[in-house]
Amino acid sequence: MVCWGLSLSSIQDKSFRSLSKNPSRGEKWEAHYHKEATEINLLIRGKMKVNDIELNSGDIFILSPYEVASNITYIEDCEMVIIKTPSIPTDKFEAED
Repeated sequence: MVCWGLSLSSIQDKSFRSLSKNPSRGEKWEAHYHKEATEINLLIRGKMKVNDIELNSGDIFILSPYEVASNITYIEDCEMVIIKTPSIPTDKFEAED
């Protein structure tokens, strides 16, 4: 499955969606937010920045509805698991960085 230019592995039903992502060092992603979903992110491996906060392996960050994720930069190759609840595939909107 390809979404927002990324290959994703996912499991989903109406209540949640789980994704695995493997962004590469140096990648930058567009700022975005969700109107209905809460996004729970586990950084399994690597180092990244979101909202100018540096995150390391084992860190969890949660984005509530209307909370913008911006300045998303991957400092090292990363491995992530993301859970969105509820699962609404169209609930992702670009925001200003």
